Amino acid sequence: MAAIRLVSLLLVALPLAACASTDVVEKKEQEAKQAKPMTRRAVPALADRPVTPPPPIPSVPMPAVPQTAVPASPAPVTGCDAGGCWSGGTRYNGGTGGTYLDKGGRPCQSNGTFMQCF
Repeated sequence: MAAIRLVSLLLVALPLAACASTDVVEKKEQEAKQAKPMTRRAVPALADRPVTPPPPIPSVPMPAVPQTAVPASPAPVTGCDAGGCWSGGTRYNGGTGGTYLDKGGRPCQSNGTFMQCF
């Protein structure tokens, strides 16, 4: 019978001891939290940071304005041969039907006295 009493005392005493030790640990943790204030980490102010300028915007070239073809003023014809005519030191090649080509490939008209390119 003494053994049964001893076992029953142990069964009652063990859970109580466990509860007491848990309470002690919780109290110590609470005391540690209250005694030690939370420390905050310092954050640098925004004014202390270097300011970097935004990247430059690339310039876009303006589209070319189409040029209208303006005929040059007529130049006097100084001489003609089988391959073309000369006018003011410029050679005009061709000669079919009074139409010639200048060195740039533009068509030019001759009326016999003057050459005008278009």
